[in-house]
Amino acid sequence: MTIKKTLLATAMTAMALMPSALQAKVQHILPRPQQITATENVVAFKLKGKVSINYTNGAKPCALLEEFLTSNGCKLVPNGGKSVNVSMVKSIDGAYDYELYGYENEAYTLEVTPDAINITAVTPTGVIRAAQTLTQMAEGWKGKPALEAVTVKDWPAFKLRGYMHDVGRSFISADELVKQVELFSRFKVNTFHWHMTENQAWRFEVKAYPQLTSAESMTRFAGQYYTQEDCKRVMAAAKKHGVIVIPEIDMPGHSEAFKRAMGFDMQSPQGKAVLKKVLDEVAEVFADAPYIHIGGDEVSTTAAYLNEMIAYVESKGKKAEIWNPINGIGQDALNATLAQMWGTRGYLASGKANIDSRYNYTNHFDVFADLVGIYKSNIYYHEKGTPEVAGAVSGCWNDRKLADEKAIMAQNNVWANVIATAERAWIGGGKQYIDNMTNTPANLKADGGHGGVMLPNSGDEYEEFKSWETRFLFHKANSLKNEPIPYVKQTNVRWRITDAFPNGGSETAAFGPETAGKTASTEMLPEVFTHEGKTYYTGMATGAGIYLAHTWGNTIIDAYFEAPAFNTTAYAWTYVYSPEEQTVGAQIEFQNYSRSEQDAAAPAGKWDHYGSKIWINGKEIAAPTWSNTGVSISSKEVLLKNENFPGRKPIAVTLQKGWNKVFMKLPYFNKGCRLKKWMFTCVFTDTEGKDAVEGLIYSPNQCMDEATEVVAAEISEKKRALGNYISTEIGYWPASVAAELEAKVKEIEATYSSTMTEAERQQQLKELEEAWTTFKSNLTADKMNQPEEGKYYRMSTPLRDNRFPTGKGAGQAIIGEQNPATNASIWKFVQREDGSFDIVNYGDDTYISPASSNNTALNTVKTQPNSGWTLKPADAAGYVIITSGTAQFNQTNSGLQFKVYNWGDGTNISDTGCKYVVTEVEVTEDNGNGTAPKPFAFVGGTEFQAYPYAVSSSIASKVFAEENITIAIDVTMPSSMAANTRYALVCAADPTKAITGATKNNSPYVGFGLNGSNPVYLPSSASGDKFTYRDHTFAGNTNYKVVYVIDKTNQKFSIYVDGALKSSANYPVIEYYLQSFSNFATNANAKLYVGGGVVNNTTAHDRFGGKIHSVRFFEGALSGNEIAMIDYTKIPNDVVVNNVDEFIKGGVYTFITARGWMGATAENGNAISTARTNVTPAADNAYFQWTVYQSFNGNYYLYNIGKQKFLGIQSANNTDIPLVDTPAGKTLTFKQSNSTEYPIMFSTDNAGVVNHSPNHGGGLINWTGGWNNLDDAGSNHKVTLVDVLSAEEIQKIADIVEAYDKGLPVTTAIEGLQDNNPNTYLGDIRATNTTGTITTKLQKGEGVTFFSFDGTKASTIDFTRAYRGFNFQGYSVGNESLGKSFELTTALQERISEENPLVAKFTVTDDVMLFSDNDPFSYRIPAIGKTSTGRLIAVSDYRYSLDDIGRYNYGTANPGIDLVMRYSDDNGATWSETKTIAKGSCVRGTDDCAYGDAAIAVVGEKVLVMAAAGDVMFGNGSATAHNRAVRVFSEDNGQTWTKQDISETLFLGSDATIKNGYTAFFGSGRLAVDENYNGTGKARIYGALLLKKSSGTGNYVIYTDDLGLTWNILGGSQNPVASQDEPKVEILPSGQILLSIRRGGGRQFNVFTYTNKATNTGSWDSNVNGCNNGGSNTCNGEPYCIDAKNADGESVKLLLQSQPKGGSGLYDRRNVTIWYKEITDAKYTSSQIAAGWTQGIQVSTQLSAYSAMTLQDDGKIAFFFEEAPCFGDDQAKGYCMVYVPLTIEEITKGAYSTPEKGDATGIDTIVGQGEKDVFYDLSGRHVANPEKGIYVVNGKKVLK
Repeated sequence: MTIKKTLLATAMTAMALMPSALQAKVQHILPRPQQITATENVVAFKLKGKVSINYTNGAKPCALLEEFLTSNGCKLVPNGGKSVNVSMVKSIDGAYDYELYGYENEAYTLEVTPDAINITAVTPTGVIRAAQTLTQMAEGWKGKPALEAVTVKDWPAFKLRGYMHDVGRSFISADELVKQVELFSRFKVNTFHWHMTENQAWRFEVKAYPQLTSAESMTRFAGQYYTQEDCKRVMAAAKKHGVIVIPEIDMPGHSEAFKRAMGFDMQSPQGKAVLKKVLDEVAEVFADAPYIHIGGDEVSTTAAYLNEMIAYVESKGKKAEIWNPINGIGQDALNATLAQMWGTRGYLASGKANIDSRYNYTNHFDVFADLVGIYKSNIYYHEKGTPEVAGAVSGCWNDRKLADEKAIMAQNNVWANVIATAERAWIGGGKQYIDNMTNTPANLKADGGHGGVMLPNSGDEYEEFKSWETRFLFHKANSLKNEPIPYVKQTNVRWRITDAFPNGGSETAAFGPETAGKTASTEMLPEVFTHEGKTYYTGMATGAGIYLAHTWGNTIIDAYFEAPAFNTTAYAWTYVYSPEEQTVGAQIEFQNYSRSEQDAAAPAGKWDHYGSKIWINGKEIAAPTWSNTGVSISSKEVLLKNENFPGRKPIAVTLQKGWNKVFMKLPYFNKGCRLKKWMFTCVFTDTEGKDAVEGLIYSPNQCMDEATEVVAAEISEKKRALGNYISTEIGYWPASVAAELEAKVKEIEATYSSTMTEAERQQQLKELEEAWTTFKSNLTADKMNQPEEGKYYRMSTPLRDNRFPTGKGAGQAIIGEQNPATNASIWKFVQREDGSFDIVNYGDDTYISPASSNNTALNTVKTQPNSGWTLKPADAAGYVIITSGTAQFNQTNSGLQFKVYNWGDGTNISDTGCKYVVTEVEVTEDNGNGTAPKPFAFVGGTEFQAYPYAVSSSIASKVFAEENITIAIDVTMPSSMAANTRYALVCAADPTKAITGATKNNSPYVGFGLNGSNPVYLPSSASGDKFTYRDHTFAGNTNYKVVYVIDKTNQKFSIYVDGALKSSANYPVIEYYLQSFSNFATNANAKLYVGGGVVNNTTAHDRFGGKIHSVRFFEGALSGNEIAMIDYTKIPNDVVVNNVDEFIKGGVYTFITARGWMGATAENGNAISTARTNVTPAADNAYFQWTVYQSFNGNYYLYNIGKQKFLGIQSANNTDIPLVDTPAGKTLTFKQSNSTEYPIMFSTDNAGVVNHSPNHGGGLINWTGGWNNLDDAGSNHKVTLVDVLSAEEIQKIADIVEAYDKGLPVTTAIEGLQDNNPNTYLGDIRATNTTGTITTKLQKGEGVTFFSFDGTKASTIDFTRAYRGFNFQGYSVGNESLGKSFELTTALQERISEENPLVAKFTVTDDVMLFSDNDPFSYRIPAIGKTSTGRLIAVSDYRYSLDDIGRYNYGTANPGIDLVMRYSDDNGATWSETKTIAKGSCVRGTDDCAYGDAAIAVVGEKVLVMAAAGDVMFGNGSATAHNRAVRVFSEDNGQTWTKQDISETLFLGSDATIKNGYTAFFGSGRLAVDENYNGTGKARIYGALLLKKSSGTGNYVIYTDDLGLTWNILGGSQNPVASQDEPKVEILPSGQILLSIRRGGGRQFNVFTYTNKATNTGSWDSNVNGCNNGGSNTCNGEPYCIDAKNADGESVKLLLQSQPKGGSGLYDRRNVTIWYKEITDAKYTSSQIAAGWTQGIQVSTQLSAYSAMTLQDDGKIAFFFEEAPCFGDDQAKGYCMVYVPLTIEEITKGAYSTPEKGDATGIDTIVGQGEKDVFYDLSGRHVANPEKGIYVVNGKKVLK
């Protein structure tokens, strides 16, 4: 843009030309015109006398212009006198404009001469803007007003400049709104966004629905709303002043008031209909508004819904505006014209106009600092508007209640904020955007952000803001003098602020500045302080309000501190010069309370929750008495009162004549308010707080003039910045490079007391900047501090996980470790001849080699590399980059295992992984790793194979004996950790006890682990108790060393992560809160677990999903230093095995008796003992090291590490024991001796004992008589863990053992198997012998499966069950058939080998197992339907919980259930992948914890699934604790799905029966659909509902006519079946409704008969038992009415009913069968339906349960049912879900057949109703009197 002169210069010129009696007012124009020049030597246009107005070139009369003239004393006449000339032009040269719907070109020119005012404009709005400029020019004159002679050319940079009032949460009278429109428009604010509806109230009068504005529907300012006449009055004022009103009717969110008034949701069909009528009235009332805002934010909705409402707005001749973002919906999917960006997630939506409101929410603002940030900021990274960046709107959201409209305007500082935004939008520009590039589009400048909220101490931005402030305060004193404006002058208020001192969490901690700061002395405090050897600088800040850390954090908004930290204290002070002693008002504030929060007031006597304090002249200023102290802010309806300074009178203080000291202490903690503000406000005003006190000087440097203060402030900032560069540490520079700068600073400081002109001070600033530039040019690599010879260092990347490069041995990649405790993380820098460095590892003397290629890991090598490394400055002082040519250090993330890579080309100075800090460390001459603490117990060494893992009882007893204990865990986290889900790393539990009802100090369970991704102490699970420490968050797939310290003696619990203390808490009631494992010492049942626990005899409690590598237990509470020394790389070498269960996989042990060591030699083929030689071997002699290997079937084998052979079978007494290549014969048997020092004895033949003898053979012999001698010194061993084998070494042994011990090789032969067959499991093979029964599942495609059992004992091999899709034919070996069961003889076993395995033969059936037990959890509850395209959709529960919603009988840690779906488009031949259509959150107590028990209905391509949800078990419901009812819906043939909770509609709807219910769920399976209900052409869906009431239950049929949004009971309050549950519904050919319910041994039926379908009236018959199943189990099944042909070929109807046959008890369900009976279209009684059933096909011959069915397009029945439990024979935990296509012939065993449908797939013809025509609807039901529509006649679709 072009500015001919700055306003300041213009104003100065104008003042020089004005007569002294006049006040020059052009300097106060706000916003500043784009171009303005004064006319020299010309007097003003006096506003009096006769004036004629001439409108030419199409100009129309402007009421605002004429009103301006007459109100200032002018008399309008047709001719004569002075003239005002208004002319329209096509364009104004140089003026900027762009297209924005509804907004006119506002450019104008204005020329004022003594006799004329000349205005040109492109549009009438431009004339209004000129009139508003004239109004300001006439403002504030003493005497008669006049207009200075000037020429103005003006236009806006942004066309939209607005403000928003949330009158839904508040209320501002219509009169006040009219006044605000008029006053704001003076400042060229041209948009009023009127947010009229909210959760609290609906404020717009709707004639059609007066209940919307009823007092009863409002929860705040009840009964107050705007009549349509009020709205028209506001609109008229807006139009007159060139303001556009945008009314907002927020939908579908923020609509609780709507729901209260109307009784239904906005997204329901009724809701949409009402909203459209509302929009009719809005469009009519706001006739001149180009837009209607429809909201759309903060609610679950769909693009389809919003686009429907957008289209309706556009049908009314308006454009639609919406919020951006909208939950889960991209802006490109929405058809709105205007998008309003809010919050950090708001982003530029391409293709539409955008409003920037992202950070302009005044409800979060303080009075001073945030306004600075908004004024300085450009508008969404743009200097001027575009068709996509329309402008800015300042919003005022009053979530927290304020008393009245005056409080709203004052507390939110609305006038100042809106007018500051208006000027920025009018003039454009702004150097930077306010935020730190949050969600910045890629096409915008990378350096466009970081504007922040700090006002520079000097410079262009300071001068520009100072100019705005001067002009605003002028208008505050004139046109805005009656408005509540807390803002006062702040550009003269300056502060000195210290760096933050670490306070250790104590608000009383005091530091250097405090002692002198609290005194009355006005002697200047120092600028630099030291504390614990560190230098703390001070800096300068300007403003009455200063953020040290902003509300939204330093990652979003920059404030004073670049990286503010909790648990620190800063100080701020200034000196205030008063020309006289006077009493003034002090506006003081340390926490500005957001008007959108419900934060508690500060404690009595305190300024804030941090402990901030303020002293004036040594006197501490007491905090006010807070009105809300001690008041529970239980909701946002509690009034915000005097917490903020605009809500109270200022504090009266006395300023002495001369200098006064203001000193503040500013602690900062993570507590208090949710939106934390580390800030302060202090400024002196009159005693009423209206205006700043004139004549005061705020100067931390005690400068008496502003020019000197500016220089002093700049010097202070340079000194502070200098501290960032000068240090003796590496990455900084020595003081010598700053010598010239420091000399210049001293030279200037010496002149502070001198009188100098402003020009001279400006010259000093110039010289200072030149000296600074020279200093910066000296900050080169060659002058930077470098490592020194003879010193040792650690390198780290503080900005990339703070990882330390750690050597792993020669040839290995360097790893960035977070725990630098070992010497492998220490390095020395050895200078080479060329000046570069060799970087040498202190632990193993290896070198870091730069030879790695780009983007690969850097390695260490044994010999000196060819080239060395150089340290260069990074882009921030204190950080270096480490390079060698193009090679460069870069710390990677978890995806590359945190290796240090060669990446950056040797030049990257900005990447966080390239920026290193090099810190000197002290080391001893010996580079050993020191003495690490020794654990008394150790578990692990390799990854545990399954969780929870039960630690040996002997180790557990040791652990339980420790009152104080330290637990160190080497763990790799899983990829994800669900929020609020518990995971135990180590726990103690009584596996026999339930946790229900447990108290915290008497719990059968206590653990240490995680809550979500935070470290946690798990004191019990009775109520989900946990103490979570959120100052550490674990990352997925990342290794950590986690240490829990339990110090019961000192009542303290601490958590360390990677050696660093994360939390330490004292618990005064130690026995109540802090159970330790010692609580379990006397519990005989107690066990110690790793990776989860066992309670109530179930194994999934708090189960961990990552990898635990080892657990170490230490006596007592280790110190932080001791914890840092724990060595996780070495196995503890003094951990003694006391019991066989303490052996760890891959553990390497020494076996020692009092007589000698057990071992081997290279030469000898037998095991030996040093009892023969009396020579003690070296501890690392592999020939005396053994590993105990346990095979998969539990057998133990002993393997010698050096010899690489197994200990063989013992032979004759007193003879050597051989070493063998492979295990043979008996396995090891271990036994406890009587010795505590040597507790282990063992045998390889379970007869003799392994004994050390000094007299026989090699010293290790079989003593046949010693097995029962528990005291012999030669048999009793001390077994000590010394190492752990690598995974490769373990596998080598495993291969040998498993080949010997793996069992019977079995393979499969499958006849007819297709590649696309989805079934996984074939069946179960079983071996039975004297030791019991072992069962193994066979999978297809597995090759050879080894069936594990003891083949040495006689076994019967048989087959227990085949899974669906396969028929078992029998076993064979070679060409010999063995049948389906055979005896495994020794001879037969010798014939079976891996090359000649046992073959299990199968054939393939058509059955499909859609959801099977190869998944880790279980499935239940089938539902299946078919769409009009023929697509089959099968839905099932996927149960993490293994149980029903809200019931946890199996102790699973995960309570969740998902609804999953597969579909088939080819009549079940192939099926899609599984898709989750409703995902449970798995968080107990939440409404979305689980979704289950699906009931499905299909109408065309629309699919409705009704499901239960939440975490309330059906039987546990109450009047306040309902389960949830959820509608899961697809409108596109099952491709995409949406969820909608209709619980409120169901439980709080108009139907009293359901309304009074406690819990309800739909009978699962298929809902019944009448696609042409009562000839209306609309679908009615019937569902069966089980309802729990205050007493008893009821089974009802309910129906919906709007696809599941609302439901009503059929038959009113009649309860057709009261005593059973799980009902199903079907429509009979007669139109009657059938209710079929499970009962013990069969079904129970009832029939509803309509008497009047139009009124939904009718009655139920009585309920009758029928369709007996021959057993006593109760089980769900499906009734289904279908077409068929009888044996005579006649068309008939069959009613099918599925259910299990036989069995007894709830979980003895088996042999699912389908019964059938023929019915007609006659009306039936319940008794008639119950009788006459015929048993049809038995679909299953094994355990099976629920079933559902639908008709396929090929005429077959798609039968979907539960079969083959996932957990053995435990039916309660879930099944495989099986699909079987059945013909009617198969179902009825040939009694009936499938009717012919012909080959027409579309409509065959158009017909009338012939005499013999029989009509069926598209679901196959007979229609007696068909209306217009599509039917099936003679097997073909026809249109009637």
